Amino acid sequence: GGKNPGRRTVAPSAAFWTALKNSGREAELHRDELYVREVPPPPPAFDEHRHAGVICDGCDKRPIVGARYHLVGQDYDLCGACKAQDQTSRPFVRINAPKDARRVISEATEAAQAAQTAAVAAAAQASAAEADEADAALQAAVAMSLQDLSSMAAEDARAPDSDEESAVLVEKLVEDA
Repeated sequence: GGKNPGRRTVAPSAAFWTALKNSGREAELHRDELYVREVPPPPPAFDEHRHAGVICDGCDKRPIVGARYHLVGQDYDLCGACKAQDQTSRPFVRINAPKDARRVISEATEAAQAAQTAAVAAAAQASAAEADEADAALQAAVAMSLQDLSSMAAEDARAPDSDEESAVLVEKLVEDA
């Protein structure tokens, strides 16, 4: 009955409902009208290896699923396939599960900072050692020059007669050094 007097209302059979369910659609019977609509796909199951919100900077895969490789100290991540192609020696850390990301990145950053501090200290020590070596070389050169001056003075037993002769001796000393 109802609003359309020439139309007969027939209840859908169980086979109809089964076929409808298997088609990825759903239906609703409302006041003798059958409404059919597409069923949205179910949300993906939680995957503990899905790094939500993280995009591979190599291939733009989003999200990264599986191991994620994070470049220490940078906002740069690679998926496993892109990391396998990376031929650089940049310091990446492997993050297997998103729940470990914060801890792994923090530990890697601390280790990198400690290594950098150690490298700066080693460079400072090397610079100090180089400065000591340069100072020792300078002192040795001065000592040799003084010996040369003494030798020259012994060879020339007389003192220079003029400022001009003193200047020549100093020039010779500088040239020999």
